[in-house]
Amino acid sequence: LKKEAEDQLKKVAKEELGKVADEQMSKAMQQLSKYKRKYGSFSSLEEIKNMKPYSLKDVPLKDRLDIGGSLQVVRGNPVSLDINPSITWWYNQRVSLGVGGTYRLKVGKTDDQFDVDSDVFGFRAYGQYKLGSWFAHLEFEDMNKQFPVPDTEEFRGEWVEGLLLGVGKYFNLYRGVKGNVVVMYNFLHDPLRSPYNQPVRVRVGFGI
Repeated sequence: LKKEAEDQLKKVAKEELGKVADEQMSKAMQQLSKYKRKYGSFSSLEEIKNMKPYSLKDVPLKDRLDIGGSLQVVRGNPVSLDINPSITWWYNQRVSLGVGGTYRLKVGKTDDQFDVDSDVFGFRAYGQYKLGSWFAHLEFEDMNKQFPVPDTEEFRGEWVEGLLLGVGKYFNLYRGVKGNVVVMYNFLHDPLRSPYNQPVRVRVGFGI
């Protein structure tokens, strides 16, 4: 009887150990599958060790580009609206670089009719550093503005530079459309020449 009991105990122990081993193997396979989806396929462990955090190395170029734009209301008489199309390239999951343009619509009400006059336009290049849903924003701009020619009734366009630093936040608009709002300060603001009446700017944008 003692031998039978020992044999039965060994049998039960083997079955329990087998169940535990199967559970651990299943968990390991699930974890491996998770990392495979996240990092893709690698030829060696050394390749995984050398992979940089937040890397987008294996992501196709089209998936690293955001096409979008932003709007900015410019106070004045009359009120103007800056339209800013842009394209952004993600270097990795935190750092992005982009270029864009600016086209101003100045809406003036005369005799109950709206007159649209675009006398300000420009170009800009920027970089962003993302932390969660927040980001730091650095931008250089070159804006063309019309100035009166002395002793004449004519105007001519002159370029005005700007260097802006700010902070912004991302948010979801609709499905694949992302929104953002950024508050910036122009360190090269010249109240006599700048196309903007104050150094602080607020833009609301989107990207796809």
